[in-house]
Amino acid sequence: MTRCVRRWLLSGIVSIALSLMCSTVASAQVSQDLELNVFAAFSGHTKNGYVIGAPQSLTPVEGSFSLDQVIRSGMRANVYTRGHWGQEFYYSFEQSDVHIARITNPKARVDLPIQIHNLGINALYYFSDDEQRRTRPFVSAGLGAMIYRPTPEAKQIALDPFGANLGDFDQSNELTFNYGAGVKTRVTSRFGLRLDVRGFLNRNPSFGFPRRSDDPNAVILPTEGAIHSIEASVGIILYLGRR
Repeated sequence: MTRCVRRWLLSGIVSIALSLMCSTVASAQVSQDLELNVFAAFSGHTKNGYVIGAPQSLTPVEGSFSLDQVIRSGMRANVYTRGHWGQEFYYSFEQSDVHIARITNPKARVDLPIQIHNLGINALYYFSDDEQRRTRPFVSAGLGAMIYRPTPEAKQIALDPFGANLGDFDQSNELTFNYGAGVKTRVTSRFGLRLDVRGFLNRNPSFGFPRRSDDPNAVILPTEGAIHSIEASVGIILYLGRR
């Protein structure tokens, strides 16, 4: 599947999800289910290795790909709660740096600032079906998109022939699966607290570079496999419905 097709496919999925979110939230605002959760979270990502071989290099060149561990912020909108089950939409944002390193001598590393946008939909399963219970532990899972967007500074660094000399450093859009557990605690009729630990799994981004090429002069980033991310968050719940 070409990069253009993948981008259109992901854009379509995101557009549908946002349309559903808008229509569902509009309905939930006059019901008893709407909760707004504003949170801050620790965000960590796995470090992945790769190897560049022929035809780009006659001898294997080892490299690594990593992202900073940072604090992300975000929002969740709960739009459905019935018994054991709930449904929510989420969005988070973080600023990080991509580190692309050459491990084989001569060693080198380039640091490229990016933004990471994370959005999608989750299903929640509460261990208790009592919707009025003050404390409700839950597990959750869902699908979404992880959008890795280079800053203008990163694009300038990548294009600099006397610097990174990487060529076009472009946005990566990746489908994401997430899973986790948490607990909600109602403090007053309008406010509560929420703790979450969540894992995210998606394909390692390549930022517009081919992962392999028959052209010996092509710039490639063969970051095959998955990147795992962890999110540990704490936030405030605003109960906006009539529950």
